[in-house]
Amino acid sequence: MCRLPLVRLALVAGALAASAEAAPSVWIADDGTRISPLTEAPEIDLGDTTKVELFAFRDETVAFQVAIRAGSLPLDDVTVELLPTASAYEQHVDQAWIDRFVVHAIRALAPTRNGWSNHEETLAWATPPARPPDPPVWIPDALIPIEVAPAWAPYPLRIPTHRTAALWIDVHVPDDAAPGRYGARIVVRKAGRNIAELPLTLDVKAARLPFKPVETAVFYDPTILAQRLGRGEAELQLWHLLHRHHLTPMLSAKTADELRRIRPAIDGSAFRRENGYRGPGASKGTDVAILGAYGAFGEPSPSALAKLFALSGELSRIPRALDVFLYAIDERCESERAARWRKYLRSVGDPLLYAIRVGESCHLVPASREADVILVPSAAFRDDEASEIRSTGRWLWVYNGHRPRSGPLMLDTSPVDLRINGWIASAFAVDRWFYWESTFWNDSNSGGHGPVDAFVVADTFHNHSGDVALGDGLLVYPGRQLGFPDHSIGTDLVFPSIRLKNLRRGIQDAGYVALVASHDPALAERIVRSVLPLALDEVPTPHHRATWPSDSMPIRAARRALWEAITGNRDLDEDTVRHSLVEVAELRRSRVERSPEAAPSRFAVAVLVGAVAGWSLRRARIHRSSESGPERQRKERGA
Repeated sequence: MCRLPLVRLALVAGALAASAEAAPSVWIADDGTRISPLTEAPEIDLGDTTKVELFAFRDETVAFQVAIRAGSLPLDDVTVELLPTASAYEQHVDQAWIDRFVVHAIRALAPTRNGWSNHEETLAWATPPARPPDPPVWIPDALIPIEVAPAWAPYPLRIPTHRTAALWIDVHVPDDAAPGRYGARIVVRKAGRNIAELPLTLDVKAARLPFKPVETAVFYDPTILAQRLGRGEAELQLWHLLHRHHLTPMLSAKTADELRRIRPAIDGSAFRRENGYRGPGASKGTDVAILGAYGAFGEPSPSALAKLFALSGELSRIPRALDVFLYAIDERCESERAARWRKYLRSVGDPLLYAIRVGESCHLVPASREADVILVPSAAFRDDEASEIRSTGRWLWVYNGHRPRSGPLMLDTSPVDLRINGWIASAFAVDRWFYWESTFWNDSNSGGHGPVDAFVVADTFHNHSGDVALGDGLLVYPGRQLGFPDHSIGTDLVFPSIRLKNLRRGIQDAGYVALVASHDPALAERIVRSVLPLALDEVPTPHHRATWPSDSMPIRAARRALWEAITGNRDLDEDTVRHSLVEVAELRRSRVERSPEAAPSRFAVAVLVGAVAGWSLRRARIHRSSESGPERQRKERGA
């Protein structure tokens, strides 16, 4: 990525003639930096180079931001373009590689918090030492493509006096790009006249970045999509968006018709160019699906079994390997429903039903659970238990994030928190990282406040225990808002967030780790440990601070070290990627030692289990019900 986190630009002659206060400022920020409307131009030593230096492998996306701050005069009709360079020694960055987004900020009046007597712990962090630095009042997150930018987030940019606007730029390097140096000019103009210009270079190596080097599952609710955007192509657009970001949409079905609806994502046809897809992983299908999201099938019964039989028959006609499980129950560890379903499916004597795995989410010791897939909150993950689960042929997925052990979803944590989860997944060879929601626009928990304007409201999650979370379960933004016409852009597109971009960056970083580990696992492990001294169950107590950096500079430096270590035309298959990351995890297991003071006491373990239990109970969600979306919402709001 960018060598400098922020670079002050010299302005053109006309601007230099004006007073310093009147002159606009333009600078570059990397993809782990927040630029809010109140961000002031940084004071950086102008003796440093002003060249933006990017580095990448083939089939990788790199990103940066261009910030423009108005002086004592407002700025209108401001554009940012990447234009060809005049250098004869550089290839040109193709315009087809570039996507530009207007950065939209949301005002946060208060942070993520809870209403219990223990005000120190929230759904995002365990204790005050684990709390991240406070974000700005205006938190930038939504990224709106410039082609559809509305009047309230316009492009060309319109910047009031002493305010800052930012443009996010993605540069995707195709998998067939020639290795070498590419060049471009970042040109900022006001009404067609240059106000700043900065050279950009992009160094591309011959190796290909692995697609989805670590696995995820990002849930979304098709009912919420239809309610908010209408019944157009929003689901297809969401599949495309997640796939481009190396994320796996958590496809769910309860009927054969629903399974047929999601089949294009499973067989990969949804990700073909003729269906509008552009990006990595073309034609590669989604490899996981759930039957009955969040316990929708209820208790085992003949009627539920008949539905599963129809689903299994439809699944048998899909010509590809697919990880499928019945999501028996969510965050109710006292229930043995998963065990009952597991026994029921194995007793009917049908090979198709016998092959269906049974899953549940629970914070208790996973080895004691009678389920094939256990989703455990990241705060309750233990590496030794994960190894035990894997040895029995079962899966253990990490669930969401909670500081200081992993990065949470919330809007008011550091942008790099979600990025660090990719590093954690590579360091621990996590089977899959599950994110509970991405389209939580309706605040439909018990105790929730109902549908929100996603572009305005920061407090998007409430529950009956008084918890309030900023942006929890909201990783994408709706292009159309039925019910909120003031901020409806009128398109089926689903827009990314800065948090989604940082999830992508962390997953791509895991690809760097795999590339290096395929030939030098010890070097890969050392570099990972330099960024991530402690994570998950290595963190001795909830009262610990998060050990990863709060800004992206050290992470970028570690990624650069990994990039420098790769030579030649490496192209790893999925098995090699997985094996390489397992080697890194095994090395880490032998080298990250627990000192006596770091070993958690019984009291600390008890505190942790209690905290996770409370966290799980307080996160009671609408998905536990098998009723339809609108009906569930009316009941939860007491209507």
